[in-house]
Amino acid sequence: MLPNKHFIIIGAQRSGSTLLQNMLEEHPAVYMASPSRPEPKYFMQNEVSYKEYLDQFFAARSGETILGEKSTSYYETPLAARQIKATISDCRILAILRNPVYRAISNYHFSRSFGLEKRSLKGVFVDQLPSPSQMTTSVNPFHYLERGLYCRHLEVYRKLFGEQLKVIVLEELLRDERIVHGVSNFLEISAEPLLDFHREMGKTNNLEYPKTEASIIAYLFDYFEAPNRDLAREYQLDLSYWQGPTETQINCIKENFRE
Repeated sequence: MLPNKHFIIIGAQRSGSTLLQNMLEEHPAVYMASPSRPEPKYFMQNEVSYKEYLDQFFAARSGETILGEKSTSYYETPLAARQIKATISDCRILAILRNPVYRAISNYHFSRSFGLEKRSLKGVFVDQLPSPSQMTTSVNPFHYLERGLYCRHLEVYRKLFGEQLKVIVLEELLRDERIVHGVSNFLEISAEPLLDFHREMGKTNNLEYPKTEASIIAYLFDYFEAPNRDLAREYQLDLSYWQGPTETQINCIKENFRE
């Protein structure tokens, strides 16, 4: 048994992992890896050391009872899962997932904002134009659809960590305090500091629908329908927040659409 308790947030990019990190960072019993930007991604290498991990990212800890890290790239890197398990066998894994339709579109806009993506939304999701060459990033920035096949990426974590893996749905976390209690129970920390953050967050944090042509939204909902059913069944998740597209969503999308 290692002298410290650990958890790692892995969720898919653009799924609310930073929000979850910020919430947990407010807890007096939690120390999050520092610096957090760029993300540590320590376990994506072949040679790792627990002492080096502590010295590099947790040197300034002072009395916190649980150490946390957020590295979203771990979610799609089986090597990272194996290295975490080999180095911190009792580490707890928090995977936060977002409706894959809006996650994919948000991921697309994120890539465009960094100058990586030049294709149009239609070119990517409908015409399926070939992506540019792989950039020098930790994971492929153009895997917008593949990254939303959550069961595929979580499988290695489920096999290695079992009940040490907890899957959270972003849309549910935003609206339901019971999810916050679930996180606190999973990490064995008090809920109240997390609830204080959650209540303040609820006053300002609403998911916006991306500015996207309605036909593309409909196409993506169809694409992810079967994988979402598999995810709900495998992890006993209520994915009712992911149903759609609703009339309200379509109207909002049409109103905001810009080519």
